[in-house]
Amino acid sequence: MHLLRKKPYLLVSALLFLGSPLLGQGQTVFVPAGATWKYNDNGKDLGTNWRSPTYNDSAWKSGKAQLGYGDGDEATTLSYGPNSRNKYPTYYFRKTFQVSAPTNKLWFELLRDDGAVIYLNGIEVLRSNMPSGSISYGTFASSTVSGKAESTFFRFPINAAFLKKGTNTLAVELHQRSPTSSDISFDLKVWGDNSAVSVVRGPYLQRVTQRGLVIRWRTDVPSTSGVWVGRNPTLLKRVASDSQRSFEHEIPVGNLGPGTSYVYAIGTDQKRLLGGSAAFSFRTSTTFPVATRIWVVGDSGTGGSGQRAVRDGFLKFEGGHKADLWLMLGDNAYWDGKDQEYQSKLFVPYRDLLRRLPLWPTYGNHDGHSANSLKETGPYYDIFTLPRKGEAGGVPSGTEAYYSFDYSNIHLICLNSYDLPRGPSSPMAVWLKKDLAATKALWKIAYWHHPPYSKGSHDSDRETALVEMRKFIVPLLENGGVDLVLCGHSHGYERSYLMDGHYGFSSTFNPSFHLKDKGDGDPGGDGGYWKLSGPARQGTVYVVAGNGARVSTWPRYDHPALPIRSTKPGSLVLDIKMDRLLCQSIDSQGRVFDRFEIKKGAPPLLSRDNPRLSLSKGGMQTLSLQMGARNAGAPYFVLGSLSTSPGFSVAGVHVPLNPDPWFLFTLNLPNTPPLLHTLGFLDSTGRQLAGLFLPKGSPSYLLGLSLYHAAVVFQNGVPVLASNPVRLKIER
Repeated sequence: MHLLRKKPYLLVSALLFLGSPLLGQGQTVFVPAGATWKYNDNGKDLGTNWRSPTYNDSAWKSGKAQLGYGDGDEATTLSYGPNSRNKYPTYYFRKTFQVSAPTNKLWFELLRDDGAVIYLNGIEVLRSNMPSGSISYGTFASSTVSGKAESTFFRFPINAAFLKKGTNTLAVELHQRSPTSSDISFDLKVWGDNSAVSVVRGPYLQRVTQRGLVIRWRTDVPSTSGVWVGRNPTLLKRVASDSQRSFEHEIPVGNLGPGTSYVYAIGTDQKRLLGGSAAFSFRTSTTFPVATRIWVVGDSGTGGSGQRAVRDGFLKFEGGHKADLWLMLGDNAYWDGKDQEYQSKLFVPYRDLLRRLPLWPTYGNHDGHSANSLKETGPYYDIFTLPRKGEAGGVPSGTEAYYSFDYSNIHLICLNSYDLPRGPSSPMAVWLKKDLAATKALWKIAYWHHPPYSKGSHDSDRETALVEMRKFIVPLLENGGVDLVLCGHSHGYERSYLMDGHYGFSSTFNPSFHLKDKGDGDPGGDGGYWKLSGPARQGTVYVVAGNGARVSTWPRYDHPALPIRSTKPGSLVLDIKMDRLLCQSIDSQGRVFDRFEIKKGAPPLLSRDNPRLSLSKGGMQTLSLQMGARNAGAPYFVLGSLSTSPGFSVAGVHVPLNPDPWFLFTLNLPNTPPLLHTLGFLDSTGRQLAGLFLPKGSPSYLLGLSLYHAAVVFQNGVPVLASNPVRLKIER
């Protein structure tokens, strides 16, 4: 949303509350349910004059609500015309009511089947289940109303400024979904009260930068805005305000310190309404590296028990180590991304998290049902305040549909995979290349909705958006040195190893060619991944995390590039500290069910090309020693063990393994794995290769064993350097 693009009243069901409170002191009913209305059901287009308070409706019929046909509960039956296969699309209603003293709050409770537009004193104040843009006699409702919704009174706050003392005029147009719709219904209750202004959405945190952020919230009546901020809850100062009255409050806060934690409160420009405790806090960004925790959840907006369970699992895992940022991977509010769906499926279940975690969403196909990225219109673009001018770092994108931002030493890139061009010359692709070329951040993370690799509830070999993101966008990311890609859409969990250069169908994936590391990346398993800090094309990890509320258990989940798979609901937690990124997958019980680590910098002293060997097939694990030029020509020794403990120290050097007598003994037996080049000399650059060969038909007692290796370098017969341990697992 563009800052300060406020609306004195909101359309398209922008403010929706279900249920009806009991009337109390100070509450006045202006129009009761079941009231008598003037109506026109003759099937003629009345244009726009009928909306005016001065319009002469004396020739119109009168009847009590509920007005309609087809359900059998109507007090007044309307005509659908002479042809049941081509029913009238629109019906018109008018009513006047008296107000002796205008209230400061005004509420409409609307029963509509299918859609309605309401005018108060000639001004449009509400649309419900109707498209945006111009409305005419031939405009149909946005969707079919069925089930309980046919008899539900939906409650909307209306700007009471449009209410006047004396006679007020309501004009309503009711629209069918289609010419063959079976029923239509209308009733409306109007009431007001003089209770104090209250917050009905938020506050929530947007577009955090080094010097500030945007704080947003919604009130039940138009009011002024104020924000108080401080390092200490007892020392808050008002730092921003707006005297314009609005339902929607979108307040930029600036002149804050980088990398600093703050407490805040929100309210009118004169009075605090909410906040002022640790539950209402944030930390600004910084350019210097700080430990950063990011929560990532995809396809979560169901509003059901699965969504709440995944949320609670994250909170249990998070404990006292609070997250700093929050990424959403799209489909944030099912089924159509409408404002009322965002209210019940984002703002209600995540209320407490939104108060303390800056949210950075991406755009899913369900969000796109009610929005348009080319025009940047619809609830998604109204609700979120995102960078378009590089306000939070990165190259300006000129749109909120895709953007980038910096936090600490991390550059994050959000892309649109749904309703914008994805080709190599598209505006998004052109911007992406510039953005990647400009960033100097150590870590680069990209996220969007449709995954380039998946065999879950969506197939990346068959669906256009997935194919094109893989074909056109993934090469740009890998050329730009992106470390991690996060997506949703497929309702399960799938994860790659460190890979590069696979842009075709799944049948063309070749582990020998496309994997940069054949291990699982788990620091407690095959070991983490290593990447140099500078060059690109060293590998990227791809994660599909569309399991934020519900999962699909029927797919095969057999994409060869995604060997780690799960049908557990869950979310991701990224912990990034200096040159280390740890990604952990958390289930709804707060338990880790997958993890991997990426480290940046110089390569490890000892690395391996193969973390596993097959007992039945045999094979070779090559060990690469990189001990530094200062040790050029020095002798080395490779030792092995069945465990990494306890290790030992000699001449001030810690050796991570204690050579295991059984392991060393079996190396000399027939048909058991021999270490190759266990003794030798480093070359002129301090490098050398060693290895372990597993013959076919090796003894079955080796199955399941984990063998560890380390290397020790000597100078003048004294150990001067010991490597990290590496692991090899013997599989069937």
